[in-house]
Amino acid sequence: MAMDAQQAAALLEKDGIGTEVIDLRSLRPWVQKLVLESVEKTGRLIVADGAWRTCGAAAEVAAQVAERGFDYLKAPIKRVTPPNLPALASSALERPYYVRAEAIMAAIRQVVNLNRAAHATSGFRQEPKRGLAGGPRELDRAELEKSCSTVRSPMALGDR
Repeated sequence: MAMDAQQAAALLEKDGIGTEVIDLRSLRPWVQKLVLESVEKTGRLIVADGAWRTCGAAAEVAAQVAERGFDYLKAPIKRVTPPNLPALASSALERPYYVRAEAIMAAIRQVVNLNRAAHATSGFRQEPKRGLAGGPRELDRAELEKSCSTVRSPMALGDR
């Protein structure tokens, strides 16, 4: 995840958007002072994590910064995580599922552009989709969440 964040930071630097990448090695202990100093300086926080959004490291970091550094924030905290779905084993579904540099860049642009309403972004960059004639079609993140959230297994519903 740190490599993707650094890649996103390097690409955004070319567009004139400065970032600070902090690679947390652990959550216990974690360097809250360093993160809070960065939030105080930038006024923003984007937390990228390869774990699920709920009860993950991103949620803990966001909660701690919201409790201790709320007055420093100029924009809402943004978490960039995989969707709250079971991990996927299909290579066609992996690309939109796992967090990549593109998703981090989109989140940063979205948070930066909150102050520039005329330049607000929609979130994730849409990639071209291929139909059957062009090979397997890749789903975008919204399609993935919609399709996976409608799948119900009998075990999950309690029908045994």
